[in-house]
Order: sequence, then structure tokens, then C-alpha cells
Amino acid sequence: MKEFNAFRQYKKLYLKVWRRVYIYGFFYYLLNLITIVSALAIAIIATVFIAGTVKYPNNMVNPYRSWFNDGTNYVISTTIINSVVALISGMLSFFLINKRFNDAKNRIQKIHIEYTLYKGKEIYYSDVDKKTRDYILYKRVTNIVSYDRFSTDYLNELRVEYDTTKQG
Repeated sequence: MKEFNAFRQYKKLYLKVWRRVYIYGFFYYLLNLITIVSALAIAIIATVFIAGTVKYPNNMVNPYRSWFNDGTNYVISTTIINSVVALISGMLSFFLINKRFNDAKNRIQKIHIEYTLYKGKEIYYSDVDKKTRDYILYKRVTNIVSYDRFSTDYLNELRVEYDTTKQG
């Protein structure tokens, strides 16, 4: 049976959180970009429509008359675009892509801080051998990413046990 490698497991958890950051970030920025582009498209369509409605004197032909000025095309086009914008805004707020993206970014920052403590052999990582440091890093990162293998209570118990064995 393979020996448990805590540092390798830490790396797997780290990559898992990074994937979430990239996925949520991609969708968050993509949907916001689509919303902005849609608003710009509506503004352009409105400008073209208004320019096409102007009546020129002496039966001159309006060079700005377009497809939008024929019947209800303008209303249908802007309604479709507004519906798409409303759908995207709903997805952003309903599915909380922004919140999930920010949560994933915060977790990555916490993992970076924990890794810095690990590398500097500070606080929990001082005065222990490498294998124990790796294991403590893994346990603390599982707590940060809310991985259900360990609970906060268990980590606190382990720290108390570690402190008592360190003193005794």
C-alpha cells in the first residue's frame, strides 16, 4: 500500500482550488463582457434607428435608413438583446458566480499564507520534522478548502495534543 504523502495531497487541493478560480473567473468576466457588449449594441442600434427616422426635405433619400426602420424590427431586436442581458444578469446574481469567484480567490490567498508559514517554519510548523510539517500543512489546507476529511475541532484537538507533547 502506498504511503500517504501529505505534501502531494496539499498540491492536489491547491490545484483544485486554482481550477475553481479560473473557471469562475472565466465565466464571471465572460458574462460581464457580454453584458457590456450587449449594452453597446443596443446603443448603436438605437442610434441607427433614430438616424433612419429623420425625414429629409424635398423627398431626399435618407442614407441612414436601415433594416431597423422597417416595421417592428427595431423593437424586436432591442427586446431580444435586453432579454439576453437580463438572462446574463440573472445568472450572475442567481448562481452567485461573483461570490463563488471571490470565495475561491480568498481561499487561494489563505493557502498562500499557510504555505508561507510552512516554508518559513513559523507558528505551527516550528520545531517539527518535515513529515509532520507536511501533514500539518495538509490538514490546515483541507480546513481552508472545507474538505470534509478534517473538521476545525479535530485540528484544534491535534494542536492541543501537539502543544502538550512538545512541552512534556
